Formats: sequence, structure tokens, C-alpha cells
Amino acid sequence: MMLDGDFVAVSPASVWRVLKQAGLLSRWKAKPSRKGIGFEQPLQPHQHWHIDVSYINVCGTFYYLCSVLDGHSRSIVHWDLGQPAHSSSHAISRSSFESPA
Repeated sequence: MMLDGDFVAVSPASVWRVLKQAGLLSRWKAKPSRKGIGFEQPLQPHQHWHIDVSYINVCGTFYYLCSVLDGHSRSIVHWDLGQPAHSSSHAISRSSFESPA
């Protein structure tokens, strides 16, 4: 340790040793990981929908491909291809009216 005026220079190893002796170093208590618990699959069709939005280049013009997927059967319930100003909420609202009961 070097003391010069009001400045102290200490090596990292010395700081570690002093903090450990004082009991100030402890492991971070993280929450247990929820990884691997998984997602509960829906038991019936139309219980859970997923949306996928893809950006596609068609002859130099970019379009959004919005598809609504059923979580149970993993089939496409509805899809819509639109200009960038076209929102995905439009595809969702249309698919809710067109889905079978």
C-alpha cells in the first residue's frame, strides 16, 4: 500500500483480502432459474394464438407478412401481406372474425 498525501494506491488483491477478512464478500443470491420449465401447451384449438411478422423483399418493394398461428395445432389461422404502413393488429382483428367457432 502506498500513501501519498490524501491518496492511497492499493492492489486489487489487497482489497479482496481485506474485504474477505471483514466478511463483506458474499455470493450474489440469484433466484433459481426457470429455464426448462417450459410452456404449457393449449389443450384445444383457438385457446392460444401466436403471431409472426416477417419483413419480405419482393422485387425491391418491402412488405410485411403477418401470420397468426394456432398454439394447439400449430397451423396458420390467418395470414396477410401488406405494405409497411399496414399493421399486424389488422391481421389479428381479421383472423378473429374469420376463425371457425
